[in-house]
Amino acid sequence: MACSLTIHDDDGGTYDSTASGDVSLVTSAGAASPLFIKQGVCQTLLTDFERPDRAGETHTGCVGFLGRRGARIVSVRFSPHSRAPGA
Repeated sequence: MACSLTIHDDDGGTYDSTASGDVSLVTSAGAASPLFIKQGVCQTLLTDFERPDRAGETHTGCVGFLGRRGARIVSVRFSPHSRAPGA
């Protein structure tokens, strides 16, 4: 399973976090774990794609997850700086 996302920096502050810690995925079988993907469309990059550092920058990338076969994606949550949901 994978989640494609686009992050836009409105204020120009440096964003230093990781996509695998900021994005969570819930499936019909429960939470899915972030997954390192070696190659392909959703390859995990050595330098995280979600590091815009100037106002107006937009970055697009993908985060892979390990989920149960046949499970449906129920929700995707973005929690900046790996904060707990709702923080």
